[in-house]
Amino acid sequence: MTIVEYAGEQSRLGPVLAGPAGLILLARLARPTGPWIHLLDAAPADARQLGWLLGQDGIVVRHLRGHCGRSTYGLLDEVGAALQLPGDPVADWPGLAALLTDMSWLPGAGHVLVVSRSSLLLAASPAGELRGLVEVVREVARARFEEG
Repeated sequence: MTIVEYAGEQSRLGPVLAGPAGLILLARLARPTGPWIHLLDAAPADARQLGWLLGQDGIVVRHLRGHCGRSTYGLLDEVGAALQLPGDPVADWPGLAALLTDMSWLPGAGHVLVVSRSSLLLAASPAGELRGLVEVVREVARARFEEG
């Protein structure tokens, strides 16, 4: 599981993806050993293009709207909607980790979450909630890497 966030309005993605550095960027996003969180300073259209390019390699890309995830509840709801999580809605970080660790219900060579307006992500929640999200991403990525 990789999370890519984009916060800027200027497009830097196009030139990066056009050259050899773009291939390196795509390879880094698809690498199962991490890092699992990347910052992409690009326009929303460029983030969609990135998702399309990753999809060409069989990677499942889903977009999360940071402004919809200002609270923990909002973020868990946004993740559930974007990924169409099976079963009951997720109520906490351990529940999210459990669902994301086994993604057999969403087949793909890998999974990437792109967060738009990431500066608003968990903005209405205590700082510990952001740490909770980062820990979930790390835990899930490590578990999935170990399982192959």
